[in-house]
Amino acid sequence: MCGLLASAGCANQSVSYDTQFVLKPWMQQYNQSALASLPDVRLYAFAADTTAWYVASYDDAAAGILTSRADASHRIAEPYAAGEPFGEVDTIPTAVDWRKMRLRLASATVVAVDTRNKLYAYTQQQLYENLSPLYVSVTFQPWRRFVRYAYGGWTYVNEFFDPDAPATADYLLNPTVQWADHGEIAPHAGVKAYVYAVDTTDWRIASYEDALAGVLTSKEDPAEQLATPDYTAEADGDRLRMTVTDDLLMVVAVDPETRIYGYAKQTLLPGGAPVEATVTFCPWRTEYLYANGSWRMVDESQRGDNPEPYSDPDTPDPAEAGRPQRTRR
Repeated sequence: MCGLLASAGCANQSVSYDTQFVLKPWMQQYNQSALASLPDVRLYAFAADTTAWYVASYDDAAAGILTSRADASHRIAEPYAAGEPFGEVDTIPTAVDWRKMRLRLASATVVAVDTRNKLYAYTQQQLYENLSPLYVSVTFQPWRRFVRYAYGGWTYVNEFFDPDAPATADYLLNPTVQWADHGEIAPHAGVKAYVYAVDTTDWRIASYEDALAGVLTSKEDPAEQLATPDYTAEADGDRLRMTVTDDLLMVVAVDPETRIYGYAKQTLLPGGAPVEATVTFCPWRTEYLYANGSWRMVDESQRGDNPEPYSDPDTPDPAEAGRPQRTRR
């Protein structure tokens, strides 16, 4: 008798689709960079299927509109549900960026919109009986060089992507100065910086005047020079910023106040995270040539009777110290 009663109870158990759908939006700004919580995401759900309906544009995604694949004049302009803030959770700081909506459906087209980068994503979301809340993540990746791609069960769209535009990366330089041995290292204004997309193995700076003018000289042929830098820095607060599209760089920094210049070899990943570096000018030093981290510094006031820097192509550049010397062809 107990068994029969138990079976009857199971048969009468309520089964329903009533789901609190919670979206956790993430951003990966650069290739291989860490994920960050993404605010200002819009969220919509439609009682529709992606096989018959699609998002026609970013503007439609932001407004919560679907278009029929069979008849473009047929549109759904009223979503079944729209996301609202999940609320704050003391132990989960990212929850402030989450969005929630209640869905009484077995399946829904869900659209998420990254309003900061003008990207959107959609998925056909299966819902489950008596399972609520349902937590789902979406990760926007503006670094990807595609108009449309699939990732993690979502289809992402960047309709503003220009395939002809080269991938870029930011190089940020912090110019500093140390006026005395063991003295304070402080930000230093007035420094000029520029970049050539060349290798320090092949090019040198012949003098302070050339450094200030942005001129490089070939180590193989002193008559060959470059006089127009590929990139020139602009002030960004206390830093200098350059947006580059090349991966191998010769960075030059010149301080007109101390008449010291330096250069460094730098590799960047276009499309990758910004690279930040610091160059420190040390007028208290008595060396003509010296290394300061990855920088090779030149103070011509300390040259004395030393020969012109790197005038002999068979003499290795200090930046190449420790590498096998190249033989002249």
